[in-house]
Amino acid sequence: MKTIEEKFNEAVRRGQKVYKSKSPEIQGYLKAVKEKVAIENKDIKPYITNPAYYVCDTCGAKGIDHPGTSYCFICNTDNFTRIND
Repeated sequence: MKTIEEKFNEAVRRGQKVYKSKSPEIQGYLKAVKEKVAIENKDIKPYITNPAYYVCDTCGAKGIDHPGTSYCFICNTDNFTRIND
């Protein structure tokens, strides 16, 4: 049986819109991830790309990158999708 972390990571790898999941387990895990990342990033200023062009399919943040890794500043995943113009 898969753990919630494994299910979450699988969804991220598949590029699913995790923040739209109806699973309370996934939503709870996403909330915990966001809280952990907020603590880790508390003294860092995010790099803001044009929010009209990119969205994080994990947490739904638009155009907020970590300046050192380019991962999502909110959830620390690399699950961005370009928004169609």
